Amino acid sequence: KIAPVDVVFNGSNHDELSGFHLAEAITSHFHGAKNITFDIDPVDRKYYTYGDNLIATCHGDGAKQNDLPLLMSVEAADWSAAIHRHIIIHHFHHWQKLVYLYGKDYPGVTLQSMRSLSAPDPWHAKKGYVGAPQSVDAFIFHPEYGQVDHMSCKFAQ
Repeated sequence: KIAPVDVVFNGSNHDELSGFHLAEAITSHFHGAKNITFDIDPVDRKYYTYGDNLIATCHGDGAKQNDLPLLMSVEAADWSAAIHRHIIIHHFHHWQKLVYLYGKDYPGVTLQSMRSLSAPDPWHAKKGYVGAPQSVDAFIFHPEYGQVDHMSCKFAQ
């Protein structure tokens, strides 16, 4: 009722099929809703333009993290028009922020990693990937000024 919503699905390495099925079910449920669009194509990297922002989303277990900014410049049609470029990944299950400064032949891109809502499974516990808060992240973008906020909703453990 307040604003249009764009739902972008990126698969993961833990639940590729069930995650896609969930995205299909949500798409089906809201098929008649106005102001909601869905992108549930199973392609690994997706690019979304919002005002002066070019936002990429991907799981992050495919291409090497250091290659993502250059891949963005090659794959995204709106690369040259964007003033603010961001890549959001969710493979590492903990928050981290890396900034790619100007260098070589590509302009800067900010890469951020989202936390996970899920608790560590036995494999993650064995590898020592524990202790990060279970949370959902929201990245707030202004159409002209770029990312203006980052919020995390942490859940009790």
